Amino acid sequence: MKCRCGKNEAVWNEKLQQFELCDDCKDLLFSEMSHKYLTSIGFGDIYVNASLNNFKKEFVEQLIKDTDSFNYNLFITGNSNIGKTYLMSAIASYLIKRKGISFLEIKYKNLFDMLNLSENNGDFLYPKYKPFCTCKYLFLDEISPVTGVSYNILYSILNERMNRGAVTISASNYDPAQLNGQIVTRLHANNGAHYRLSRAVWSK
Repeated sequence: MKCRCGKNEAVWNEKLQQFELCDDCKDLLFSEMSHKYLTSIGFGDIYVNASLNNFKKEFVEQLIKDTDSFNYNLFITGNSNIGKTYLMSAIASYLIKRKGISFLEIKYKNLFDMLNLSENNGDFLYPKYKPFCTCKYLFLDEISPVTGVSYNILYSILNERMNRGAVTISASNYDPAQLNGQIVTRLHANNGAHYRLSRAVWSK
């Protein structure tokens, strides 16, 4: 029985007692689903084809080991335009392929956009921020020093995620020493890892 591509044979799954797509078709289907999903959660078009294959094998292996396949927090720092958002998108794509979209709840947000959800003179309106507190994976970009209400909002979200054991994967142009100490503690929470990204870890 030919697969839908017309080139390869469909694979018989003895356990499920049904034919499955060949590996080529699975990869194509994953690519289509991943592209749509990453766009829908906020990653821009330039990032939706991001892949961990574009980083050195030893870097990716260590990253996966340190985060238990991204089941622990990851805090990425590095200079602007070094590829932090690209790496986050590649990680999101990895999770989609590994776990399947139906089993994931991913949200991606730029910190400034998230803080702009606040209304009524900056009151912390929990219903608006609840999705960021409760989603399985939160990808939070552009972490920067914050004060006042912005600090309270960010701290509250990260603190609740820490208490829930939810995974936060974040990125910043700032070194940890330049950021709020309690915020950094929560970005590292639950056995989290910190990586400073450089061009040296790219495969090209």
